Amino acid sequence: EAYSEAVKSGLDHIQAAEIANEALFKGLHFSPYNIVVEILWNEFFDEVSPGGAQAKAKELMPECQAVFAKYNLSDDYAETTEYQSLYTELVGTILILLENELQ
Repeated sequence: EAYSEAVKSGLDHIQAAEIANEALFKGLHFSPYNIVVEILWNEFFDEVSPGGAQAKAKELMPECQAVFAKYNLSDDYAETTEYQSLYTELVGTILILLENELQ
């Protein structure tokens, strides 16, 4: 419903998907695993198929734990100002891990 309304209001599909994700995950606990899946969907869709993102996230989680350990995660962490720093650092870490797999 949120996606449909966003598209009707003139937003592109990426913006509409972000709004839909916010509505979908509102009130849920912050999940490191889910953010890794989300990053794979959003940032690495050419390297990891959407259907394979969950399996790849499970594979990457041990390597991402060092990044998560730097942050004071809480249930509402996605709403904090530090969230973007975590997201950006995870994108860099995942990029390195995926590149190392290709070598």
